[in-house]
Amino acid sequence: MRKYIQNKGITLVSLIITIIILLILAGVGIGVFGGDGMVQKAREAREQAEIDNEKEIVETSVVEAVSANRYGNIEQTELDTYVKKNAGDRQTEVIENGDTLVVEFKDSNRYYEIYDEGNVKNIEVVIDENPGNIKVGINGEELNGQDKPYEIWCIEDLVELSENYGNYKSSYIKLCKTLNFKSKLSYSNGNKLGCSSIEELMELLTNTSGTGFTPIADFRGNFNGQNFEIKNLYINKTGNAGLFASLSNATIQNLTVSGKITSTDSYAGGIAAYTSRCNFINCTNMAEVIAGDYAGGVVAVLWNSNNTDYGCLIEDCYNYGNVTSAGYTAGGIIGHARADSSIGIVINNCANYGNINNTNSGTNSKAGGIVGLTQNNILVKNCYNAANTLIKGNNDAGGIVGYIHANDIIYNCYNLGAVEGTTVGGIARLHI
Repeated sequence: MRKYIQNKGITLVSLIITIIILLILAGVGIGVFGGDGMVQKAREAREQAEIDNEKEIVETSVVEAVSANRYGNIEQTELDTYVKKNAGDRQTEVIENGDTLVVEFKDSNRYYEIYDEGNVKNIEVVIDENPGNIKVGINGEELNGQDKPYEIWCIEDLVELSENYGNYKSSYIKLCKTLNFKSKLSYSNGNKLGCSSIEELMELLTNTSGTGFTPIADFRGNFNGQNFEIKNLYINKTGNAGLFASLSNATIQNLTVSGKITSTDSYAGGIAAYTSRCNFINCTNMAEVIAGDYAGGVVAVLWNSNNTDYGCLIEDCYNYGNVTSAGYTAGGIIGHARADSSIGIVINNCANYGNINNTNSGTNSKAGGIVGLTQNNILVKNCYNAANTLIKGNNDAGGIVGYIHANDIIYNCYNLGAVEGTTVGGIARLHI
């Protein structure tokens, strides 16, 4: 009797263990074959195989294109020929993306960028479904400007801000990706400025026989570049020239600009031309800047007028572009910094790497590595002008400030560049 009970007990335990194991296996099975399990893994594996295959097509085409080119270069038309040959019946296009080439596989909507002499990487390209409407987000959500800043996703959005600046002048706006005026990937549909295609709009904005992009005027809000860049910006016009023509009570931050910016008769700056009571934080200019009058790598003229109760701050800003003025002042960061208020202007932790040249032959010619001219309650601190730069003014020139007034301060700054002019200073030319 005892033996029978023991056997029965063992059988029940085994049955319970078996049931538990089956339940565990069932759970595993559900996980494996559910959305996060085997089916998902199979989908990911298939997608990765497609990416590997597309990347191999591009890499093979790059090798063939380089081999066929007499100079060993990668040319757009040649690469396009080999990609189409190797891709078979798949629809592809080779797109110029500024300084690089990008191969698009239209059926899979995937893009591959060729960089560093033939290396290939898969990149994500976000297409704005609402080009020119910066009050609508990329997913169609409504934006309100402060809690949800307006968004710039494409060149058409940037043109909208320029065309209808009065609708956005006190807004919060953010740049959501790097935009390249010379790349089709930075456009959405081209339906701006009377154009009906991307190619037409891109030609209008980049053709050097024209005036290029119209600067954004009278902006009084907050523009956050989110550490993205606006590349190949081209402006050639009379009047104020820069990404922004004029700013008032504005803050521009975390933004880089490259290209060529020219004002034939007035102010020109890589980020902005004429500004009043504004802040520039973590801004970088890589554009060539040419002005008929005031020129600055970041801003041409910064004025803190006496009707304000706060100062202006220029911090963590850099200039890599050559800056030329045919008029009054040229500066690596600011052409002319002027404060009519006791609160003043602070320029902190900024640097210049570009050549600064004032070609004006008159006595008012001024050029400085950081600021061309400071006037009234200006503090320049922790700034430097880099080696291999030339600061040149036919009259006053200085490595940090071209011409500084007696009540301005330079603190903890140094100059490593050459300075040329009639009256020069390694740091500054002082006005007493």
